[in-house]
Amino acid sequence: MWLACHVADSDKPDTQALILKQLKSIKVALWAHVVMIVLLTGVITLGGCFIVYYADLTERKFFGGSDEDEGYPADNPIDE
Repeated sequence: MWLACHVADSDKPDTQALILKQLKSIKVALWAHVVMIVLLTGVITLGGCFIVYYADLTERKFFGGSDEDEGYPADNPIDE
């Protein structure tokens, strides 16, 4: 009887080791999500900046605008 109980106890997995393994897996998964979110946000932001920059260059070439800003409407009043 003693041998049967001893064998049954040794067959049980170590609960604390399993919990630590699961926590490590969760930690790795969370870090992967954070890294992907940061990378994707940075790529989308830089991509948007490049698109706007090249769209502005194309618009200036197409419409023949100058490289200098023309100012705001308040700077160039119509009633002069």
